Amino acid sequence: MLGELTLDKDYDTFEGEILWRGEQICVSLELDAADEGTWADARRAMKEMLAEQDRWDRDMRASAACELTELACKWRESA
Repeated sequence: MLGELTLDKDYDTFEGEILWRGEQICVSLELDAADEGTWADARRAMKEMLAEQDRWDRDMRASAACELTELACKWRESA
């Protein structure tokens, strides 16, 4: 499901590519390279996101739209 992930100990991340809603994207999963327990946690979280990617995509888009609307309003008020 996650394909091949590469551990980058310098940045404490797993790096790789996955298929997200029909498109190949790059992912970076943050973890503690010294604690292998966090490795499983990061993979498990990404698997859950993939299993419910339509909901996650909708929620992330809604969150971004809300944040950008707030920023646009602040920018307009300061002009």
